[in-house]
Amino acid sequence: MPSQYKHINKKLLLGDWLALLLVTLIGFFNHNQQFLLVRYLATALPLCLTWLLSAPWFGLLAQSSTGMSTVWWRVILAISLSTPLALLIRAILLGSSIEVSFSLVMIATSALAIILWRLLWRKVFKQF
Repeated sequence: MPSQYKHINKKLLLGDWLALLLVTLIGFFNHNQQFLLVRYLATALPLCLTWLLSAPWFGLLAQSSTGMSTVWWRVILAISLSTPLALLIRAILLGSSIEVSFSLVMIATSALAIILWRLLWRKVFKQF
C-alpha cells in the first residue's frame, strides 16, 4: 500500500464524499431530471472512487495538512484529474458520451464543494 493511503483522515474523506454526492444530487435536480438511482450512482460512485485515487497523491487526505493557502489549488488539481476519469467510467456504465461542458461544470462545482467543505472543516475542527 502506498504511503499516501496509510494515514487517511477518514472523517475528512467522508466529508469530501458527502460534498461530491451533494454536488451530484444538486446537478440532477437543477436540470429537472427525473431522479433515477442507477443514473445517480453511475455518476456519484465513480466520482467518489476517483477522488479516493487522486486526493492522497496531493496530500489532501492526510491527518494533517500544510494550510488552506495550499489546499485549494491541490483540490483543483486532484479534481481536474479525478473527474474526467469518473466521467469516462460513467459513460461506459451508461453507454453514453462525455460532454466537455458537463466535464468542466463538474470539475468546477466539485472543486468548489470540496473547498467549501474544507473551510467548514477548518472552522469546526480547527484543522489546517
